[in-house]
Amino acid sequence: SRIDLPSRSLADVNQFGSSEQREARRAWLTTALRELSTGESKWSPLFRYEMPGQAGAGGESETRVPRYWTIKASLLPARDGQASAIALRVSEVTERVSDHERDQRERAKLRSQAQLRRLLADEAKAQLREQQERFQIVMTFSQLGAWELDPVTGAIECTDQCKLNLGLGSNSVLTEARLF
Repeated sequence: SRIDLPSRSLADVNQFGSSEQREARRAWLTTALRELSTGESKWSPLFRYEMPGQAGAGGESETRVPRYWTIKASLLPARDGQASAIALRVSEVTERVSDHERDQRERAKLRSQAQLRRLLADEAKAQLREQQERFQIVMTFSQLGAWELDPVTGAIECTDQCKLNLGLGSNSVLTEARLF
């Protein structure tokens, strides 16, 4: 209660958490208060606690829910002849931490999806190159020529084997008239 607070050590007031958690709080607070100047404030790192959750529907033991807190320690200037005062602001930041962790998971998921798409595209390109190489081997072995007509421009692209089969030199240009 408020009446019990004066003259008690802050470390004795808040006994929540494991001994390691209490010691971490005590160490930060001791260091922060030693380093503070009048009018200055300092924020703690995140403190994580496993808080009791609700008991399960089947009567099983309660779950433990992680909660996050930060502490802001301020050394207030003296007023009216009184000594300096210490102000502590304890803020629960669980929602902000949860949002940050969710954002990090989403980013990681998007990065892994992008990496997967890149990997699949690389594999498809490799398969296409392999199929094109096989096609060229088959075309060379069979001594078949191939040609392609662009209907818009009328230009004809053809393989060297096609030119050879038509009795043309490798530097010759195949035209529609020559082909047909």
